[in-house]
Order: sequence, then C-alpha cells, then structure tokens
Amino acid sequence: MIVFRSAVAIDRYLIAERLGIQFWALVAWNLRQIRVNRGLSQKKLAFDAGIDRSYVGGLERQEENPTVDLLDAKALSSRPEEHGEGELSGGSHVHAAMNVIFLDIDGVLNCEDTPNPRKFPYIVDARLLSLLKELVARTRANVVLSSSWRTDPVGLLAAKYYDVPFIDVCPDLPEVSRCEEMLKWLSEHQAVHRYVVIDDESDCLDDLPLFQPSSKTGLTIEIVEGVEKYLSGKTDDTMRQPAIVRLGQNIHSFFKRDKS
Repeated sequence: MIVFRSAVAIDRYLIAERLGIQFWALVAWNLRQIRVNRGLSQKKLAFDAGIDRSYVGGLERQEENPTVDLLDAKALSSRPEEHGEGELSGGSHVHAAMNVIFLDIDGVLNCEDTPNPRKFPYIVDARLLSLLKELVARTRANVVLSSSWRTDPVGLLAAKYYDVPFIDVCPDLPEVSRCEEMLKWLSEHQAVHRYVVIDDESDCLDDLPLFQPSSKTGLTIEIVEGVEKYLSGKTDDTMRQPAIVRLGQNIHSFFKRDKS
C-alpha cells in the first residue's frame, strides 16, 4: 500500500499514473539514473547507502520497495556538483567551446493549438518537439532546462517521458529572476562558448540573447533558423517580442516570479 503524506503527493502520483508511469517504476528509474550518472556500481552505491547490494538490484528491478530512510540517504540525495567539477546532472561533462540552449517548455514546446483534451498540466506538442530536436542536431548544442517543469519532480519526469533532449537544469532559486538562475548556471560552467535563451516570457531576460516565440504558436522554423545562425557566430541578431510586451512581462515577473 502506498501512503501519501500530502495532497500534493497524491496529485503528483495521479499525474504520473495518467502519463502511464507507475510509481515504483519512477523510483526504480530514478535510482538507476542516479547510480549510472554518478558512475557508481550497485556495490558502491549499496556501501555508501549502508544497504545490501542485492537490495539495490531488487529496487532497480522493482522487486523491492524503498524505505524512507533509503530515499533520504546521503548517497542518493547529494548534489551532482559534489561528484566532480564540471559534471552535469545528466551524467555529461562540460566540453570546451560548448554551445547551450536555455529552454522553456510552456509556450515553446506547447502552444494554444496543442491537443490536450484531458487538461494535463504537463504536455508537449510532438510537432514542436521535432523542431527542437532538429535544432539540436543542426547545432550540436546542449539543452539546459530553465522551465518551471524542473522544479516539480513530476514535471521533470514528464520532460524525460516526452524525451525533451536536455542535459542539465538551471538552479532553482526562489524569489530570484530566471535571468539570475541562468547566470548562476553559466558562472559554474565557464567552458560555454555561445548560448541562447528560448522562452515565450521575459523574466529580466532583456540583456540575454533571447529568442522569444509566441505562446500562440510555440517554437517556429524561423526561430530555429535564427538560433542556428546565432550559435554558429554568423550573426548576433536575436528574435524578441516588442519592447512594450517584454516590459509588461518583466513587471508581471517582478511581482509574481512566474517561471512557467
């Protein structure tokens, strides 16, 4: 029996179920991701967490249920940054002259025309996702998730479920603008050569290389081509909403810090 400690936990469980992801499968998948991303064997993880190696294998095969003590264990909860300078949460490492795309999802990978008959809170438009993947293939850029999806475990799992090709996420800094979160990430990854921001909203992003689709359309081929030219160094031109629109978005963000 699964015991929930809050209404939020119940909501997240139900969302995961609607996405077709079973609760214990989520735990098993995340456990293996943590272990593989950190280069740990089952034996090493078991030693660090103070449990039997066979128990780790059983968890990953969904034959065992995790305890609260296990999920709180330091071996599982320590941040990726503690395991090696320059290591990303996806298990990748920063390379010289790396180009980066800071990616919002709502209004970029979904839009007003995206089918969502059940009104799920996390939805990705397959057509818009294919445009992003084409952009990543063309530029060989690394995607860092700046969307608020990253701040909710179910949102993050949904991004992985839809196969959004990100390698890392921006730090979640409450009461801080999205711009400052991106600058914080950049300060910790000095090897970045060029970067862009793809976001339908402006949260103090005026001084960053912003490519801003409309939430009515989401990502467009014009923005894909513009980002490709920018990352290749062929131009420094960006694609933004009119200044008056961005001003309103910045004012809204200042009072609400809406990172959706």
